[in-house]
Amino acid sequence: MMMELEMINYNKKKKSKRVRQEEVETKIVAWQTEEVSKINNRFKRQSAIISSWENAQVDMATNNFKKVERKLEERRARAMEKMQNEVVEAKRKAEEKRASAEGKRGEKVAGVLELAKLMRAVGRAPSRRSFF
Repeated sequence: MMMELEMINYNKKKKSKRVRQEEVETKIVAWQTEEVSKINNRFKRQSAIISSWENAQVDMATNNFKKVERKLEERRARAMEKMQNEVVEAKRKAEEKRASAEGKRGEKVAGVLELAKLMRAVGRAPSRRSFF
């Protein structure tokens, strides 16, 4: 009988030990799940903060790019207008120079014609020869 009692005690102790091990394992699993959940939630918050920061940086860079692009376009337009004005001014000056040259040519031709008319009236030929 003693042996039976010892066997029963042994079985009780064994069951008790197994029950304690199962309780410990359950607590460990619950703790592990909770910690992993905390880590995942913290990561999600950090990820949202990083995404928000990234979007702000991208928006700021895009706005700066558009601002620079707009300024460059304005500078390009001013440069184009300036060059077009320079072309118009060059054409105007060239036309003035042509008109001036034409005027001088006309005066010289008129002078030569007047001199030739005077030579005819007097009856004298030119005394020197012109070589152009």
